[in-house]
Amino acid sequence: MNAVELLMNVTPNETRIALVEMGVLKKYILNAKQSVEL
Repeated sequence: MNAVELLMNVTPNETRIALVEMGVLKKYILNAKQSVEL
């Protein structure tokens, strides 16, 4: 399921939560990569 399908299939509130969770996940992954490089 791609992001567009996800957005089409959920309510606005669920969308907001999903976007926040994706943002947190990306930030966590970036932080983890930086930690590995250090």
